[in-house]
Amino acid sequence: MVTHNSGKSYSSEILACYCAHHLLCLRNPHDHYHLTADKDIALLNMGTSATQALEVVFSGIKYFVEKSPFFQSFTPRILVGSIRFDAKKVLMMSGNSKSTTPLGFNVFFATLDEAAFYLDNDDKSVAQEIYESLQRRIVSRF
Repeated sequence: MVTHNSGKSYSSEILACYCAHHLLCLRNPHDHYHLTADKDIALLNMGTSATQALEVVFSGIKYFVEKSPFFQSFTPRILVGSIRFDAKKVLMMSGNSKSTTPLGFNVFFATLDEAAFYLDNDDKSVAQEIYESLQRRIVSRF
């Protein structure tokens, strides 16, 4: 039997895949959202460290993409820290808790796993700064 504690990480995995599914079902996601096609539409998974982000939520996302006939029909390029659906210019990416991680991306979805532990070198929380940056980015594009 598999247990998922309260299921927050599992829910993040499902939501990321749901958002990717939504984008991939659109004929042209960039046109639909009035975006130029120069940058991928990104779904970000952020963690307290790059390793934590990869090993917790992103590993589940990769599992779902690898096992799903729907996602496989789009021939994803699955790398260590990213999954690219080139035909639709959709990127699922794993990052860390740096406030600059979302810069330059057309962020459609983001999850901040273990945000309570996002600390800078002075032990100050950067979660609020990251959240506000992501919120501005998502609202301005979508």
